[in-house]
Amino acid sequence: MKGTYILGNEDGSVLIVSLVILALLVVIGISATTTSNIENLVTRNIEEYTDALYRAESAAMEGTQMLQNADPNPRDDPLFSSMWLNKTVEDLSENDILDENYWADPNNNTGSGGIANTELLAGSEGIVAGSSLDMGKSNVHGYTVYGRCQLPTGALVIIGVGYRRAF
Repeated sequence: MKGTYILGNEDGSVLIVSLVILALLVVIGISATTTSNIENLVTRNIEEYTDALYRAESAAMEGTQMLQNADPNPRDDPLFSSMWLNKTVEDLSENDILDENYWADPNNNTGSGGIANTELLAGSEGIVAGSSLDMGKSNVHGYTVYGRCQLPTGALVIIGVGYRRAF
């Protein structure tokens, strides 16, 4: 009488081992594809926010250039006081700057930047500490200019730039 040894029977073991290896390769392939897709999304977001950052910065720099070109006092220039320079820094809270409705409200005097999807806003700090008290000399006035860019894709960047000018 011949006995059957289950442990000695290796028929079909290669098939099972090859199926396990194939399953592992499929899992590795799916995870590599998922990782690649996530990296593509991250790269696209970085590009969009970098573009928005540069646009917001250019709007703020455009505002500082307009302040530089104003003669002599930007607060006396009706172009600025009616557009985007009628607030003091104390009147602008961080919540206002971050609030999308604040920028959309025409009563808050935000100006449109020269670049698409940008806006700018400036607050006057008045005469900065350390300015000369001599009446014959110029005083240094401080401003904070905010540039904002919101792209159609949803990327939103707000940047503030300090600016000082003597007049």
